Amino acid sequence: MSLISSELKKILVCPLDKGTLEENTASKSLSCSVCGKMYPVKDSIPIMLPEQKGDSNAGNLKKSGGPNGRGR
Repeated sequence: MSLISSELKKILVCPLDKGTLEENTASKSLSCSVCGKMYPVKDSIPIMLPEQKGDSNAGNLKKSGGPNGRGR
């Protein structure tokens, strides 16, 4: 049984390097043939958000009170 639809499989690529994605049914994930990054598949939906190292924007918004730093 396939984790995702054949139509989706044809168009999906790794968001980091555009590499081909291969299904791994044992771990219920897609893995990039270039960088090896694995993306979990939940309910036939691949979770493909790349991790952004050093992106603490959400924490900064809470601490400063907003994007302009003027508080609430």
